[in-house]
Amino acid sequence: MNEIEIVENWLSSFARNIPNDVLDNHVLGDCNFLWHIFTWGKVACLAGDEARAAFDKQKYKSAIMFCNGYSRNGVPQIDKLDLIEKIDASKLEETDDVYVVDRNFRWTYVHTHEEQCGPYFCEKEIE
Repeated sequence: MNEIEIVENWLSSFARNIPNDVLDNHVLGDCNFLWHIFTWGKVACLAGDEARAAFDKQKYKSAIMFCNGYSRNGVPQIDKLDLIEKIDASKLEETDDVYVVDRNFRWTYVHTHEEQCGPYFCEKEIE
């Protein structure tokens, strides 16, 4: 999967019920981050210690990790994309704007660069 597919899958999994105008203004617009879907209260998620605990409880052998998610010209930029083995939230505390997502996009954990925002844990709504 390439960077564009990762972002598209992430957004379709966790932001699918967000109106396009909100996405365009608060997530995909210049100088915004993908994780703003959580800070604008448009997507139900866990935050802080609850998010860390939920992430640490996940059972998986590998996940997708990407960094940045910052939008320029309406396109989220990904600086780093890796397939990683199971990791604990504590290992991500020194990393800014890192996203870990289940390989099937069932859940995501995001550690932001802002102390007052996040981290966030979100599970995909069952259709």
